[in-house]
Amino acid sequence: MGRKATTENPPIRAVQREYKDPRDLAKGWRSCTHPEGALYFCDARRRVYTDIDLRRQKNFDAVEKCIMELTKVAKPYGISFPDRNWELVLDIQKSRQKKFCRYYFVDPERRLLFWVHDWNPREVYDNLKGVKEQTHIKKALEMQYWTHCELYPHNRNFDIAVINELRGFIIHANAESITTDTSLIPFDTAEVSRMMDIMTVLENTVEPSNTGNDPIKCVIARFMGIFARVHYLNFHGQPGARLDVDQSVYESPKQRARKSVALRIADPFLFGGPSKYLKTLQSVWVDHTVIQPRWRAFIGALNAEWAGFTIYSTVMLAVDVGLLGAPGVDQGKENFQPVSVIAIYVSTLCTVGSLVASVILTGESRRFAGNTSDEMARYMTEMTSSLIGIDHMAIMYSVPFGLLGWGMMSFVIALTSIIFNSTYTPTLVTIGSTIVLVSIFVAWPMWVDIERSISEHILGRGAAGKDTVTATRTRGIWEMLRGGRKRRETSSGVDSERCGESSRSSSLTVTV
Repeated sequence: MGRKATTENPPIRAVQREYKDPRDLAKGWRSCTHPEGALYFCDARRRVYTDIDLRRQKNFDAVEKCIMELTKVAKPYGISFPDRNWELVLDIQKSRQKKFCRYYFVDPERRLLFWVHDWNPREVYDNLKGVKEQTHIKKALEMQYWTHCELYPHNRNFDIAVINELRGFIIHANAESITTDTSLIPFDTAEVSRMMDIMTVLENTVEPSNTGNDPIKCVIARFMGIFARVHYLNFHGQPGARLDVDQSVYESPKQRARKSVALRIADPFLFGGPSKYLKTLQSVWVDHTVIQPRWRAFIGALNAEWAGFTIYSTVMLAVDVGLLGAPGVDQGKENFQPVSVIAIYVSTLCTVGSLVASVILTGESRRFAGNTSDEMARYMTEMTSSLIGIDHMAIMYSVPFGLLGWGMMSFVIALTSIIFNSTYTPTLVTIGSTIVLVSIFVAWPMWVDIERSISEHILGRGAAGKDTVTATRTRGIWEMLRGGRKRRETSSGVDSERCGESSRSSSLTVTV
């Protein structure tokens, strides 16, 4: 709700030392301030929370009426309210003709939200597809529970068991980030280390049962919510759970390895760039979910690479223009130009195209380099919403490399054409021998890359062969014997990666 701007400053009375809101509440309600600054209201006796401004009588009456109606509805289910075992969160929504009370109950012991009406809360499932098992639904509700605790920390305490559980999560996450590059934790090693430092300070400076330190309770709830979200999104404890960050729970490895016709056609023309970018993008965008540490590393590498292409393109452009202005290059007949000149024109155009594409892509990527996971996911969703999906991005990102490659090849053609126009035999022999030798050395790494690609696509193995030792997550004896855990093979995916869906969206409406 907006606040009117005014230049009038209220006066301060002589020896005034009390600054209380004259509209402050009575009847058990009190106003509370979240550590981030939000105002909410709490009835500590009945354990009811709301964001509605209860200092207005109309709002106060509507909330009290809603509590009374929900108490009646809950009674047949054996839910007595008010009760120290339950919490209640309310919100009043207005329509043209009536008011609606949105609500949810909270069971702190079981760490979940519940309702006294049947309904299908899509927001609770956070757009995740394939949520069917009751134990998985429980994970979704637990994720919302910790968000609720973070939103309303007043009159709340966490026992030592919660502190120990959180400590275990953070220690395990730190070990994962050190021992494997496929950890499911959405933080890098430095960030997890800072979380451990915060946890150490928290344990040494505050008692877990301290009910008055709201900032500390918010930190505990936020950290627990992060790990609850990781467990939920990765089907923790479910058949076919995601064990590695680059593992899909909806597609098999063969399905993920499929390439569109457009990418197969563009691949040779862009010197294999689309296939390489596709592999990297698939490790960043798994099941329509952004992997934040990998995304940051990927964007950083892309910006550095495109900056390099910009320098190369500038140098090539200067070389092309210099060669075109060299004496004796453009000596064609009327209405005719030699191959060298045409090749220089092609090289110049390709070089300019690579330069422009690099600048555009760099500017576009910087918009999302350090943004939130919501914006990253929105960008990836928009970019992969075409008919060929993520292949579209792989082709687009390889354009600067491909055009620069064609520019260099055209320059080589122009240079060799000028050289072989000479009739001097020692020049032809020397340059011809040099071209053969250079071609061999250039073709060597190219052949290694081609051979590795053939091994991956045809033989189904990496270039290192059968005896390759992988530095990934330890799998266990059964996976080694059976060739990997069975994964889900459904066709749908998660719509987007969304940070901490607010528990306020996890409410049901009733008429008041």
